[in-house]
Amino acid sequence: MKISRRSLWLIVLVIPLLWLLWPKGGHEGNEAQGIPLRKGATSHELMDQASQAAGTSGKNDKTSSRRGQGKSNLSSTSPSSAEVDDILLDENITDDQAAQKLREIAADASFPLPQREEAMHHGLNLQPSAFGDFAEAQPDLPVELALPLLQSMINFNESPKDQIRTYLALKDHADPEIAEQALEMLAFMVEDDAREKTPEQWEQMAREKLRKMEEEKEE
Repeated sequence: MKISRRSLWLIVLVIPLLWLLWPKGGHEGNEAQGIPLRKGATSHELMDQASQAAGTSGKNDKTSSRRGQGKSNLSSTSPSSAEVDDILLDENITDDQAAQKLREIAADASFPLPQREEAMHHGLNLQPSAFGDFAEAQPDLPVELALPLLQSMINFNESPKDQIRTYLALKDHADPEIAEQALEMLAFMVEDDAREKTPEQWEQMAREKLRKMEEEKEE
């Protein structure tokens, strides 16, 4: 069968066009989506890379939940407390109630210090206000508990009252770095950025500010 010159030209034009439009699979398709591929990667590794690029690496909403983790996220070597895990996994209590229970463990000297530290970390994560007067009730607070408490309260701007109470309680802590940082935060709370006043004046001003906050709350 003879092919006309016109038909021949159409074939010449259509074949490159089909080549360009034809969907590319395999590695080229992945590279086109911005997924870096490693030479010699197994199929499982390629699937992992693809899922990570798509934002679906196996993590679900529960992993970001404050209560859903159960286990301590302090470190892989920290012992996990069954009492702490039971509280975190109890769906019949609110976050506030869980934080209060965790506070009780953190304050209980009969528990090993690492477990008290674990309870405090999780409790502060759930509800920092549950620990607003914790340092006042624990005058000889170990560094392992005082440090995370101080750091958490520095970021707890929602409650200046809890911040001031914590700073006042920790300004004389046995650890000089904790005491110094607590004093610095007191100066910040009374807006003495130039550090023109003495630590005693910071304390006096902070207590006065705290008193006014409590009066306003009563009204």
